[in-house]
Amino acid sequence: IPHKVAVMDLSIRDQVVANLKQVLREVSTVLPTENISDSHDLLDHGEWGESLDLLCTQLYEYEVPLSKDLYQLIDTTGRMMKMEPSGWDYLGELIQ
Repeated sequence: IPHKVAVMDLSIRDQVVANLKQVLREVSTVLPTENISDSHDLLDHGEWGESLDLLCTQLYEYEVPLSKDLYQLIDTTGRMMKMEPSGWDYLGELIQ
């Protein structure tokens, strides 16, 4: 099911995009360039939920240690998009 955010308030949309860009900046040195590029492409095409899903999957696959702040940013962003927390809650294992 695609994650559509079309009915969001513009300010929330802007915040979601800003949050996703922040997550991308923070993980850009620890994930393969291809994953970062794919996430940026999804973000640029309005597929914000898919971008977050890809990032979460790759963070888990590569067992990237997460700060509490980064996990909270992912959680907040997912909830802003009304996504199911099961899409990222498994990342809690990676908090250090």
